[in-house]
Amino acid sequence: MDTEFDLIFQMMGWKNFWDRTELGSRLLTIEFLCTLQYYEGGIAFWMFKQDIMLSWRELSDHLGFSSRCILDIDTDLPNFERHQF
Repeated sequence: MDTEFDLIFQMMGWKNFWDRTELGSRLLTIEFLCTLQYYEGGIAFWMFKQDIMLSWRELSDHLGFSSRCILDIDTDLPNFERHQF
C-alpha cells in the first residue's frame, strides 16, 4: 500500500505530501486517526484537546484544493457505491 500511495501522490504532484517526519507529527497523527469519524456532511476528530468538525468543503479548503475542482459524486460516478468500496 505504501508503494501505491507513493505512486499516486507522485503522479498528482504531491510527492512529499504524506511522507513527513517532523517533531510531534507522529503523536498528532495517531491522535487524529484514533478519533477520526465520518459523518454524512464531513469528518470529526479530536486534536489539541478540541473536538473539531469539518464539512467536506472546509476540509477541501484547508487542504488547499481548488474550488474549481468540485465534483458531484452522484452525478459524476452514478454507479459508485461508497459502502462497498
